[in-house]
Amino acid sequence: MLELESTTISPLADTTIESVVNYHEDVWVEVDIRIDYVIVDELKILCGEGAMGNEGFVAAINDRGLVWALFSTRSNPFVKLELEGGKLLAYADSLKYEIDLNNPSKIKVDNYCIWESE
Repeated sequence: MLELESTTISPLADTTIESVVNYHEDVWVEVDIRIDYVIVDELKILCGEGAMGNEGFVAAINDRGLVWALFSTRSNPFVKLELEGGKLLAYADSLKYEIDLNNPSKIKVDNYCIWESE
C-alpha cells in the first residue's frame, strides 16, 4: 500500500443549527444511515452517505438529539466505524478519519485501503 502523508482537519467554529441557517438556508442534505453503529457512554454514533456519491457523514446522537456531526463532501460515504481507546475510527473508501471522542473537533485523516484490512 502506498504510504501518504496524513492530514489534520478541524472545524472553523462551534455552531448551532440556527446559526448555520442564518448563513445558508439551503444547507440540508438527505442522508442514508448505515446499519452498523457504535455506542460510547450515552452516545450512539452513526455513519453513512449523503445524496451525492462523494458525500459522507458521521453523527453522534443521544436521547435528546444530535450532539455533534461531521459531514464531508470529499470523503465518499462512511462505511465502517471502530473504537480504539478514546478515538473513533471512521472509514470512507480510501480514508480513515480518527476523531478524538473527548474533543470531536480534533480530527486526523489518513489514507487507508479498507479492502486490505478485511
